[in-house]
Amino acid sequence: MIEGFNTRAAEVNRLLRGPATAFVLVTTAEPHTIETAIDFHHELTAGGFPVAGIVANRVLAFPRLTEAEQGLAGWDEPLRRKLVKNYGDLCDLSRREPPCPQAVA
Repeated sequence: MIEGFNTRAAEVNRLLRGPATAFVLVTTAEPHTIETAIDFHHELTAGGFPVAGIVANRVLAFPRLTEAEQGLAGWDEPLRRKLVKNYGDLCDLSRREPPCPQAVA
């Protein structure tokens, strides 16, 4: 039983470090979670695990803009309509998020 476990563990280890595998770390835009993601990134890379990127998974504030402010004049109507709707959806979503912490210099 132990031999089978060791064989499977070695195979998983090989796959996790292989060229077809990469980790994507997901964090929020808060200082503590960013620090944690950076620390985890260092641990993964030090252990030989490939990291493809880091995603800050939090919507920041989107100000309401008029169409003129959005700079979409002259765009194709279907694309312009989709972009304006997308931006409006992001504005609505950002208002449901808790306030973002102030940036730390």
